[in-house]
Amino acid sequence: GLIEELIRRSDVLVENLPPGTMERLGLSWAEVSRINPAIVMLSSQLMGANGPWSEWKGYGANTQPVGGLTHLWSFPDTGPVGSNVAFPDHVVGRLGTVAVLAALLGRARTGRGGHVEIAQVEVVLNFLADRYLQEALRPGSVGPRGNDSDRGFPWGVYPCAGDQRWCVVTCRDDAEWKRLADALGRPDWAADPELATEAGRRAR
Repeated sequence: GLIEELIRRSDVLVENLPPGTMERLGLSWAEVSRINPAIVMLSSQLMGANGPWSEWKGYGANTQPVGGLTHLWSFPDTGPVGSNVAFPDHVVGRLGTVAVLAALLGRARTGRGGHVEIAQVEVVLNFLADRYLQEALRPGSVGPRGNDSDRGFPWGVYPCAGDQRWCVVTCRDDAEWKRLADALGRPDWAADPELATEAGRRAR
């Protein structure tokens, strides 16, 4: 049929369907590779193709609660705030591209394609690997930070004059702090030795 002909002519087949869908369509990896042994197939499922949660259906954002992001993106004194960020959808697409390119390079040496599987929830878990390690080494050290960050200071969403008026500041290093002080018209802040380092700014 038409689909088989497309598979014969293609280098890459990408599918992002619930587990078992391709098999029900008669397009399992075994069948696809039989039709075209040189093809590279990328499969991306929410919770993976196997395991107790593999039947979950949804978007990448549905991996945020089970992966731990929803908790970490909240505030220390409130419940989950929710998120409409399409993460890890775009990251999975990029990782999938890299994996497919690697498989195509392998095919150039062997003449055979391959099957790449990416579980979106595993992408979330791996991005948080440093946090999991930190919590294992220092229990209680990882938790919701709200708009705060350990990547710099000042860093957050700050109220301004008026109703629902806000300003977002992300000061990543000491050089940016000096430029921020200049932009705010406070050269005295830039010259203050206690504010010259991140630790000093946090203490102040």
